[in-house]
Amino acid sequence: MAAGDRNRITITPIQQIQLDTHRDISQAVTFALVVVALAFAIGFQLAEWDRAMELAKI
Repeated sequence: MAAGDRNRITITPIQQIQLDTHRDISQAVTFALVVVALAFAIGFQLAEWDRAMELAKI
Protein backbone atom coordinates (compact mmCIF):
# COMPACT_ATOMS: atom_id res chain seq x y z
CA MET A 1 0.00 0.00 0.00
CA ALA A 2 1.43 3.36 -1.03
CA ALA A 3 1.55 6.26 1.39
CA GLY A 4 -1.10 8.25 -0.48
CA ASP A 5 -3.69 5.46 -0.58
CA ARG A 6 -4.82 5.79 3.03
CA ASN A 7 -5.93 9.40 2.44
CA ARG A 8 -7.91 8.48 -0.64
CA ILE A 9 -11.70 8.78 -0.50
CA THR A 10 -13.59 6.05 -2.32
CA ILE A 11 -17.08 6.67 -3.66
CA THR A 12 -19.37 3.77 -4.38
CA PRO A 13 -21.43 3.75 -7.59
CA ILE A 14 -24.62 4.40 -5.57
CA GLN A 15 -22.99 7.38 -3.87
CA GLN A 16 -21.94 8.68 -7.30
CA ILE A 17 -25.54 8.41 -8.51
CA GLN A 18 -26.70 10.26 -5.39
CA LEU A 19 -24.13 13.01 -5.98
CA ASP A 20 -25.14 13.32 -9.64
CA THR A 21 -28.83 13.42 -8.73
CA HIS A 22 -28.21 16.06 -6.05
CA ARG A 23 -26.26 18.17 -8.54
CA ASP A 24 -29.02 17.85 -11.15
CA ILE A 25 -31.70 18.81 -8.63
CA SER A 26 -29.64 21.79 -7.47
CA GLN A 27 -29.22 22.97 -11.05
CA ALA A 28 -32.95 22.57 -11.72
CA VAL A 29 -33.87 24.55 -8.59
CA THR A 30 -31.40 27.29 -9.49
CA PHE A 31 -32.80 27.47 -13.02
CA ALA A 32 -36.36 27.64 -11.67
CA LEU A 33 -35.43 30.48 -9.32
CA VAL A 34 -33.81 32.41 -12.17
CA VAL A 35 -36.91 31.92 -14.33
CA VAL A 36 -39.19 33.12 -11.51
CA ALA A 37 -36.96 36.15 -10.90
CA LEU A 38 -36.97 37.02 -14.60
CA ALA A 39 -40.74 36.61 -14.81
CA PHE A 40 -41.18 38.87 -11.79
CA ALA A 41 -38.83 41.49 -13.24
CA ILE A 42 -40.56 41.43 -16.62
CA GLY A 43 -43.99 41.61 -14.99
CA PHE A 44 -42.90 44.52 -12.84
CA GLN A 45 -41.45 46.31 -15.85
CA LEU A 46 -44.66 45.78 -17.83
CA ALA A 47 -46.71 47.14 -14.94
CA GLU A 48 -44.49 50.21 -14.80
CA TRP A 49 -44.83 50.64 -18.58
CA ASP A 50 -48.61 50.34 -18.34
CA ARG A 51 -48.66 52.94 -15.57
CA ALA A 52 -46.48 55.26 -17.63
CA MET A 53 -48.84 54.91 -20.59
CA GLU A 54 -51.83 55.71 -18.36
CA LEU A 55 -50.08 58.82 -17.07
CA ALA A 56 -49.13 59.85 -20.61
CA LYS A 57 -52.82 59.83 -21.66
CA ILE A 58 -53.74 62.41 -19.04
